[in-house]
Amino acid sequence: MTSSPSGTSIGRARGLKRCLIGFTKYSKLPPSDSSQDIVPYHEEDPEPITNGHSKTQEVNQHAQNGSRVQRSPGKDSGSSSDKPRAPDGGYGWFILLAAHCTLIFREGIAKCLGVFLPTFRTYFGVSTSLIGWISSLCVTFADFTGLISGPLCRRFGCRPIAMAGGFFGGTGLILAAGTTDVSQLSICLSISGIGLGLALTPSLTMVGHYFEKRYSLANGLAYAGSGVGILVLAPLAQILIDTYGWRGGLFIIGALCFHVSVCGTLLRPIKVRPSPERRRKDKMEYKSVEVESDDCIDEKEYVSKGIMCDLGPEDDDEGAENTRPVSQSNGFKDNNIKSNESFELKHIEKTETENGYTNGSVYVDDGEDRTVTDVEKCDTLKTGDEDEARAETRAERCYSLLGLSLFKDVYFIILMVVQFCGRFVYMGWLIYLVPHAQEKGIAPLQATFIASVAGVSNIVARAGHGLIVDYKILTAAQLLTISSFLSAAPMLLDPVLNSYGALITASLTYGAASGVFFPIAVVVIKQSIGMERFPNALGWSYGFAGIGRMSAGFLTGWLFDQFGSYDQSFILLGIIQTFASVLLIVLLCLNRRKARKEKEENKS
Repeated sequence: MTSSPSGTSIGRARGLKRCLIGFTKYSKLPPSDSSQDIVPYHEEDPEPITNGHSKTQEVNQHAQNGSRVQRSPGKDSGSSSDKPRAPDGGYGWFILLAAHCTLIFREGIAKCLGVFLPTFRTYFGVSTSLIGWISSLCVTFADFTGLISGPLCRRFGCRPIAMAGGFFGGTGLILAAGTTDVSQLSICLSISGIGLGLALTPSLTMVGHYFEKRYSLANGLAYAGSGVGILVLAPLAQILIDTYGWRGGLFIIGALCFHVSVCGTLLRPIKVRPSPERRRKDKMEYKSVEVESDDCIDEKEYVSKGIMCDLGPEDDDEGAENTRPVSQSNGFKDNNIKSNESFELKHIEKTETENGYTNGSVYVDDGEDRTVTDVEKCDTLKTGDEDEARAETRAERCYSLLGLSLFKDVYFIILMVVQFCGRFVYMGWLIYLVPHAQEKGIAPLQATFIASVAGVSNIVARAGHGLIVDYKILTAAQLLTISSFLSAAPMLLDPVLNSYGALITASLTYGAASGVFFPIAVVVIKQSIGMERFPNALGWSYGFAGIGRMSAGFLTGWLFDQFGSYDQSFILLGIIQTFASVLLIVLLCLNRRKARKEKEENKS
């Protein structure tokens, strides 16, 4: 059958010249009721279209007559190959260096303020308890700032938050060098603590992004920075005080703290860089729609994307009831689609979303008008029922931003209680270890050496424990449980440990166990909560740790005042750590039950 060449009605009455339906991306079409299934077609490249790439499709006019559009083999466009993957090395080592240096200043400056404490007391003429409380504000604010650091990282990114944290940390110490009374000193130290707290969460979060298989090792090496800071910055502070006075020394340490901002600049987000071959293939990819012709049509064409089509009925010559006018915005002439009964475009849907809205969902039914709007980015989707779209309330936004939904997770609650107990025990042990050794008759110099031995074992354990998990000798949760029990043992046995050698052994044991406990707890948090909510979970963990840090000094000191001995205080520390160990056993049982349930579901 041939068509008459006269008039403009040739295209309307006899045939199909073009079908212009454009989409930014295709993923997968649902089954159609018609025998003519229309699906995305890739001419030469079996690979999927990479997410985020929007290239204009060229018109292809070399299709074979009577053929049908087919999907080429390959993965969907949302395949994991297009998602950022942790490199477990490479630039990740610079991320690790940044986190290590951040922890050097985060923990080292807290120790430095203890060195400045006698000088502050003499200069300002206040009591030791008051100046000690003021010095602890830096550490306290650093802990509690983690509660807002996680949401800020999700909102603005890790790099700017870490850089801002380093700036505030250094500025607070420099301003403290010029203070003239304790109120000014407390404000400046609080500013410094807020800055250091802001810088820590993004640094540790980025370590989690860049390391997956080696994450336990990387996290342990990062946490080793806290021990290095205590061993290095504390003696440096004493040297600076002797050389430049307390104002000059505090000014120099504040200037050094600005290096945290430099470390923040290294926190570069992971970006997918396609290979040259991948980029070449992307340029050659086609996503076309082919329509099977009837007897009166012998021409089929492929159409490009990025256009606007209005499909609706038009009363015209014969066959008008099956005709759809097509209006283009890309320079092509208007054309019509005449369809026989066997051709019916039921549904084309693009599953990719942008800014939370689905872009490119088209329904075409006989007798109804449909409009297709496809642009590079669709910020809003107007469906005609805009009243149904409800804006989130301020309370809901805060709920999401702070990650309060985490408290619905039993794993998270257990881990937060464990963090509180662990930090409570650590701070009580750290504060009263030396006086407790002296109470047992150990000379002051030897008592100080006991604390130094614990510090060295702590650093070694932090740096090396990751290999146990990475080589799958133990899981992170199992290692955390063992380290918790080992931390409790020296405390519970303290009343019978009276010799110098026994105290050295107990100090080595607890130093190594606590060196494993705190870094591996972060690994367990990441594994239990997931990377998406990890910044919020990490911030909350430091908040609970801060509560434990604040409570430890008071409660253990109160027990000493009541009983006149540190034995009761250390027994209490052992009981609290044992309670944390029991909770971790519960966590292991939950993990095993969850794994067994998933295994049964996979079998079914």
